[in-house]
Amino acid sequence: MYTLLFIGTGISACDTKHTIEQANRDTVKAYFTKEAYKEVVAYTDTFLKATPNDPELWLYRGRALFHLGKENEALRMFNKAIEVDSTFYKAYGDRAILYNYIGISDTLQAFEDIDVAIKHFPNDLNLYKVKASLLYKTRRFEEAIEQYDKILAKNPNDYKVITYKARMHRELNENDRALEMCNKAIGIKPQDLFAYEERAFVYIAMEEYSKAIDDFNNVFRCLEENYDPKREAYTYDNRGFAYHKLGDDEMALEDINHSILLRPTNSYAYRSRALVYIHQGKTTQACTDLKEALRLGFTKKYGEEVEQLVAQHCQ
Repeated sequence: MYTLLFIGTGISACDTKHTIEQANRDTVKAYFTKEAYKEVVAYTDTFLKATPNDPELWLYRGRALFHLGKENEALRMFNKAIEVDSTFYKAYGDRAILYNYIGISDTLQAFEDIDVAIKHFPNDLNLYKVKASLLYKTRRFEEAIEQYDKILAKNPNDYKVITYKARMHRELNENDRALEMCNKAIGIKPQDLFAYEERAFVYIAMEEYSKAIDDFNNVFRCLEENYDPKREAYTYDNRGFAYHKLGDDEMALEDINHSILLRPTNSYAYRSRALVYIHQGKTTQACTDLKEALRLGFTKKYGEEVEQLVAQHCQ
């Protein structure tokens, strides 16, 4: 038994193979860092023909496909990474993140994956955020708060996590605590629109609709610096709902109509407008909007409220 050396290099064939494989991984990582996701897919397609059992290449291929909006293909790549190496724990974390993003009905696998990832990467705070998000989606709000507290123990000024925690307290009807969290987040980052948005929702829960409108106006102010067309449409809808609860249906319809104009696929805005029409006694228009909200998938995203309104007003 002997090791073949490349003449004049002092490098064995085995070492060369390892060096080439590492170079391939470095190439893929470099393109991924540059957000050149199509190039990542192309390079991994080539490299995996030579090294089909390299889990890291499958992982980065999956990550690139995810960023390209191809979630189902990305999931197959993460599954493949785990298949070729069940101890490649990074892939469990990425699969859990994907499960959280696409919202699978079987959350057990997602929780198993995220727990595996946290066990092996306990200092990756992003994993705790993913677990908290999964807990939120399964309405386990107290447990989600526990995850956020783990993050805040290491990074007490993470204003986004403080805002997420405020949302959990609001879901638990602990509005005073939620308001405290929102104020703290805004104190740390006065330009963070999500903290103002969450505080507006807290004010709505507290039936302080004028204060909610003020905070939705703060969201618009923040959007002037960091424009997000989707968030703009949602904020018009949310402010319109607050105007409706305040008793100003004229301003409510102005805002909600503008929201629908900006984003006609938002089922929640049709629900909001239907509530205004119901209040005005315009049942025909309300039922048209409620049915459109259902067609656009309201129930899957937000629950059965619209179905109940249809049963009550549209029979």
